[in-house]
Amino acid sequence: MNPLFVFLLASVFVVYGSEDNLQESKQQDTNCVNYCSNIINPVLNVTRNLQNQVNDFKHQTKCLSQLESTNKLMEEKFASLDKEIEQKLRDLSTGSEQNMQQIKSQVKQVEQQLQHLYKVVEVKKQIPGAPYQQIGSKYYYIEESEELNWMSLTQSSRNYKLEKIIGLAFMI
Repeated sequence: MNPLFVFLLASVFVVYGSEDNLQESKQQDTNCVNYCSNIINPVLNVTRNLQNQVNDFKHQTKCLSQLESTNKLMEEKFASLDKEIEQKLRDLSTGSEQNMQQIKSQVKQVEQQLQHLYKVVEVKKQIPGAPYQQIGSKYYYIEESEELNWMSLTQSSRNYKLEKIIGLAFMI
């Protein structure tokens, strides 16, 4: 056989052949695992915390996005309601103006009717009643129940006109 191969084989047995070396190797492996574990565990904890923060941020972003979409829908709804209210106010305003015009027209008609009635009343006031008789275009009082002289007739005529004026004053 090859002397080099034999030498390598013998050195492997020498290095790994001893039980002490094997125990020592296991001990070193355990120490290495503990050492690496002590170093990597804080890094893993920080990574877990960062991942939790990322997940929280994603959740908050999702909630914020939902709130923004809800806010946008609410703004659209309010804008729509604003337009409806403005249109209804315009309709009411137009209706009110039309009603006001109708009321003004009715008031004007009533005023005209009142003016006509006032004129009729004035004309009737000017036309004397029962004791008077029309002769031509004028009215005359003719007393038929008693005979009076000119002085008594003048006095009676004055009293009668005075009573009529007082009566009209109390009627108004």
